[in-house]
Parts: sequence; structure tokens; C-alpha cells
Amino acid sequence: MKIIMSVLIILVDAAYVKVQQSKVDSLKKLITKTDSGNASIELYINLGWAYRDAKRMDSCVLSLNVLSQLTKQIITA
Repeated sequence: MKIIMSVLIILVDAAYVKVQQSKVDSLKKLITKTDSGNASIELYINLGWAYRDAKRMDSCVLSLNVLSQLTKQIITA
């Protein structure tokens, strides 16, 4: 019974990671196609959350740093 539960947990976790990676990929594609500052800000926020949900904290921090720089550019423009 423990083996069945372990396999089930691994399968569910693998599916969750695949869904999160798909979400990250979709957001990155949208960011490359977006010119608007406000829309880019929203996409970078969502990308940061998606990385956090996927437990990729280094990528989460990097995307939030880009978000910070983008926000500063929009404010000073």
C-alpha cells in the first residue's frame, strides 16, 4: 500500500511540475510579444508567482528584479 501511495504522489507531483512549466513558458512567450509597460509589469508579476509555485526561487528572484527595473523605467519616463 505504501508503494502505491508513493507512486501516486510522484505521478501527481510530476504532473504539477509539467503544468507549472507550461505556465512559465506561456508567460515568457507573452512577455516577448508585449510592448506595453503596464502589461509587461503584470506579466512579470505572474511570471514571478509561477516560478515560485514551481519552486524555482532563483528564477523567481531574477524575474522580480527585472520587474523592479522595468517599474523604475516607467516611473522615470
